[in-house]
Amino acid sequence: MKNIFTFLALTATFLFNANYLSAQTCDIDTNNFEMITPVSDSLPCIERGVPYQAVIHFFCAPQIAGIDIYKIVVTNFLNLPSGISYACTPDSCTIYPWQHACMLIYGTTNDTVGDYLIDYNGFAYTAQGTASFNYLQSLNVLPEYYLKIIEPGDPCREAVNTGIASVTSANNFSVYPNPTKGSVTVDLGKASVPATVSVLDFTGRLIFEEKVSNKTKLTVDLANESKGIYLLQVKTTSRIQTQKISVE
Repeated sequence: MKNIFTFLALTATFLFNANYLSAQTCDIDTNNFEMITPVSDSLPCIERGVPYQAVIHFFCAPQIAGIDIYKIVVTNFLNLPSGISYACTPDSCTIYPWQHACMLIYGTTNDTVGDYLIDYNGFAYTAQGTASFNYLQSLNVLPEYYLKIIEPGDPCREAVNTGIASVTSANNFSVYPNPTKGSVTVDLGKASVPATVSVLDFTGRLIFEEKVSNKTKLTVDLANESKGIYLLQVKTTSRIQTQKISVE
């Protein structure tokens, strides 16, 4: 019930914004079969004081990581530079399996040169429950997005990742077997202890957690869990490390 109310509130906010910007539309790319494209570094840079337009395309696959998808709802893009707005086609930005949508990013800004991390929100409604875009980003299903502001005439460049430094993909632990049909062994290896080892499902539901202080290996039993992708996290006092686990 809480998810329904949250969805209704966010969708109402998005619909208001989309209707307000109804004069701005983008052309849907029916040849796109990526959930979101292009990636951040393929977006053109924004020149200060120069009118800007870029299009992000969406596609709702029938499955993600082997999990049936009912629909995907993009609710809003936040933290845009001042003067930069967005509009979705269709206006509701609700797409169902095999359907497409697009988001137009447009406007003129005089904000400071730099990389602006954009917080885009939404939900994937799946056979396993409702997954937020934030959680799908932590699974590396969805990318981070930066808008890059440059001075007029300067060459465009890749964004400098200014995300949370404590979250890293350079893991000091290993998980095996992966994929698995049952249990997995987590070998903390060089990861410091004490640590907290957690496993979450596709919607962010916590299904396993253990605090480790005096051993370097532990077993996680996933035999009773549904097939699909899970996120294993190792949290220490200095960093958070993550790895995807596939249950077959």
